[in-house]
Amino acid sequence: MAEKKIRIDHILIKDLPEFAANLIKSAPPKTFVTITIQRAEAQAKNPLEGPDNIGLLVAYLGDEVVGYFGSLAVMLKHFTTLSKVWCFSTWNISSKVRGMGVGRMLMQEALSLNRDYILIASKFGRKAGEQSGLVTLPSWNYVQINFNRIWGFNPFTVILRILRKIAHLAGKKLDIEKLSNGFNAIFALLFGWFGKPLTYLFMNRRNNRILNKISIKQIDRVRETELLYFEKDKTIRFYRSPKVVNWMLSMPWVLPPGESLTENMEYYFADVRPGFEFVSFEVYSQGEYQGFIVMQYSDTGKEVKIKVLDVDLPDKSWVLPLALKVGQERKADILEMNFEYAEEFHGRILGRLMINIKKRVYQYYAAAGDSPLKQHGEEIKFDLTDGDLSFT
Repeated sequence: MAEKKIRIDHILIKDLPEFAANLIKSAPPKTFVTITIQRAEAQAKNPLEGPDNIGLLVAYLGDEVVGYFGSLAVMLKHFTTLSKVWCFSTWNISSKVRGMGVGRMLMQEALSLNRDYILIASKFGRKAGEQSGLVTLPSWNYVQINFNRIWGFNPFTVILRILRKIAHLAGKKLDIEKLSNGFNAIFALLFGWFGKPLTYLFMNRRNNRILNKISIKQIDRVRETELLYFEKDKTIRFYRSPKVVNWMLSMPWVLPPGESLTENMEYYFADVRPGFEFVSFEVYSQGEYQGFIVMQYSDTGKEVKIKVLDVDLPDKSWVLPLALKVGQERKADILEMNFEYAEEFHGRILGRLMINIKKRVYQYYAAAGDSPLKQHGEEIKFDLTDGDLSFT
């Protein structure tokens, strides 16, 4: 019965800013929000989109917005060819209509647009995707270098872990979590003022051989010329041109507190963070331009994270030293990057202590049997810039 009352409107790319403004500017706190004004304005200028393309599906129950499904145009590079694919960008349902099939209706409406889709799938969303015909790919691994983990190797926690191992061998279970967390917190409190800086100093000294050969200059925009190295990459992967990178740099989706009109509304995705910015660098060797690297700086108030995003450099071994250099300057707790960039660090003792392996699961939907995703979906080499996660 409820499903018969649901209607789904198509919002065009060119109409997103006006739609968002009309929905948000007069809305009271706690309003269920489909898209922020800053994201709508950015999406309207996506260099990969056309103004008359559909950018957002909105479900209404009467005159009330109760669900939405957004998409972001991206490019799939397969050998020397670029093909447009759409990434699921936002998908959420109001609690008022949960269990009424609104999410399924939005999904089916999106699939009826005859597009190739890629989705970063949540644990709970995979089943729904598979039921709609999406193909689930094997998990893709990336890494977090967590400087807070060094406190887990204080002598007291090490002893507790040895005791837990002995207990396990004896067929008994020893719960050490509360004690271990307590010791970690004590050591962080006592030695935090020099523990992380000392670790950075040690790790950067190991990379002096590379850092002495290169220099960096912070920039606001990357050079909008042909990529020097990424173009030559023969792997099948998603491609972000310098123009797309500069679009991201110039139109952030996440704003400082007090600057987003949706801060106190019911918006599921990130729109506000006290410390959030993109930091971009040109890289030089012997005075010659070598390429660029783009990172995302984020301060949640509990931890500082630096994420390595776009890289166009001749040597991937430069990435970790550059991330460590920037991380040290900005006192980052976590460095996040593609697995390959930290590959050499994995084999070190310190690397084994500090590295967390993280996983992403992707799904895709191929609109036709001869579409690039149907032909190459199983071969894609993924990246931390895929989809919309680099924006938030």
